[in-house]
Amino acid sequence: YVYSALTPFMEEFTVFAVNSRTFTTIETKRPTIEHIASEYIDIMLRKQPQGPYRLAGWCFGGKVAYEMGQQLQKRGIAVEVIILI
Repeated sequence: YVYSALTPFMEEFTVFAVNSRTFTTIETKRPTIEHIASEYIDIMLRKQPQGPYRLAGWCFGGKVAYEMGQQLQKRGIAVEVIILI
């Protein structure tokens, strides 16, 4: 992952990456950014049920990270930072 180079600077944080099924499977109908963000939130909350949440995304992933932040805030869950790369 591109983000692995950042891990020495993030020792105090829990970091995990999610591979998008959107680009690794063949589907006739592509999910929306909102749908992808919702799936990622579910994965994130299973791995880390409590915040603080710091989101990051590169290129298309930045759009997904931003949407995740929007959805989390609508649920009343605080997002500390969103980093767009």
